[in-house]
Amino acid sequence: MQRVMMRFLVVCLFFSAKLLAQDATISIDVKKPMAKVSPDLHGIFFEEISHGGEGGLYAELIQNRGFEESRIPPGCSLDLGWLAPPATPHYGANKVVDWKMKWEPVNQWPAWSLETSGKSKATLSLDKTNPLNSATPQSLKVDIKAADKDNKISVINEGFWGIRVDKDEVYNLSFYVYSTNYRAAVEASLVGA
Repeated sequence: MQRVMMRFLVVCLFFSAKLLAQDATISIDVKKPMAKVSPDLHGIFFEEISHGGEGGLYAELIQNRGFEESRIPPGCSLDLGWLAPPATPHYGANKVVDWKMKWEPVNQWPAWSLETSGKSKATLSLDKTNPLNSATPQSLKVDIKAADKDNKISVINEGFWGIRVDKDEVYNLSFYVYSTNYRAAVEASLVGA
């Protein structure tokens, strides 16, 4: 019985290895349509659930890097903490559907925070006066009132449930800094919990 079982396992492993070693090919013949697609479908749709895109498929480590997560989408309004879309006929229903979504940003720069030590003093705000470009119309302004080597200011990004760092991987950080009168060093670091 053991010998039969062993042969069976060897045969399964052989065929599994044979299947895994093969290349996959997808062929599309545009002259032979298979199924009719509804003319009502257009564009693309991707539902961002639990950061499945940003921080997931799109391997971003810094959350809200463009400081835009607190912006209310165009056409929508905020009603007692709920985001309300414009009252237009809902797709497929041909009537206005009254729905709302909880709007959770707790400040103007979600995922970012300010930490000061000792006698250091600073404030954060969103700045639209000096945009990096039209795609990034706002930045985080750090207004430093007091700081020195013993009294530091930290601007912290929480990432997506933290910032995952894998051993022996290389991580590149790039960011833009604009200053009217700050002339000291800027240090970036990953700090463990």
